[in-house]
Amino acid sequence: MNIELNKIPILPGVYIIKCLDNKRMYIGSAKNLQTRFRTYKSQLKYANHKVEQLNDDIKKYGLDNIEIDILCTCTGRVRTIIERYYIKHYNAISLGYNSINAPKVLAKDKINIIGNTIKGKNILYINNWLEKYILELFDYKDSEVDKVISMKDLVEMFEKEFKVEIDDLSIIFEFIRKLDATIFVKDTDSDIYYEISGNQMWKFMHWEEFSSDKYIDKDTKDRVCNQLTLSNIFVECTKYNGNNNVDIERIFQSIDSFRANNQIIDATYKIQYHRLGNLDLGFVDK
Repeated sequence: MNIELNKIPILPGVYIIKCLDNKRMYIGSAKNLQTRFRTYKSQLKYANHKVEQLNDDIKKYGLDNIEIDILCTCTGRVRTIIERYYIKHYNAISLGYNSINAPKVLAKDKINIIGNTIKGKNILYINNWLEKYILELFDYKDSEVDKVISMKDLVEMFEKEFKVEIDDLSIIFEFIRKLDATIFVKDTDSDIYYEISGNQMWKFMHWEEFSSDKYIDKDTKDRVCNQLTLSNIFVECTKYNGNNNVDIERIFQSIDSFRANNQIIDATYKIQYHRLGNLDLGFVDK
């Protein structure tokens, strides 16, 4: 375990602690990630975390088998909602160290210290839109993530709901990445869908960097990449929570029916979180 505190942002966010030997994990959130990681740097070193099972595994497997990473940054208001989402997403109660789910209530944190830089302003911009996405467009607070929507419909819905025009689609894909949502990408030649994660979606744009537990040949990767359109990408979501009239029956499908009606190849990469050294918390300064 190596925590470089100068690389940890002074931002609210959600994090993961993972034992590499048995793959068990703990999902948590903090109003200030840097402060929380500073505390954990000492606690984990001396096996003094509040979760005794984690302490036992530190003693059993050693500190080198423990990783702590950022899953996403966000605004303080929605950090517990995203924490709750990730606990379910990674099944961290049954397969990890979490004993209960996170609360549904909105946090009251106001901290958003990011610095007066282009990158910092971009992070704040994305995090503010992510909050609106979670609180106003979809019901991540109470509903299960059990539906899929095409990226084309999602972008159109987002623009209509918030009366904006999205020129840079990386805004939407950043939400998907932060939530590590399940993505289904269609190969129009074979009508097969490839299932990947939100984190992999960024890699998907550059197949050379793409990792998967299932081998996919380069010709298939190149073909699907060249076919990539918003209509060919579907993303999981929860109950629509917006105010505009939309054709819900047309736009949304249940994940179960989507899986039943399509041929899907699981191309996910099971280590679905970013290690700190590779974590990109915002856009590149221009």
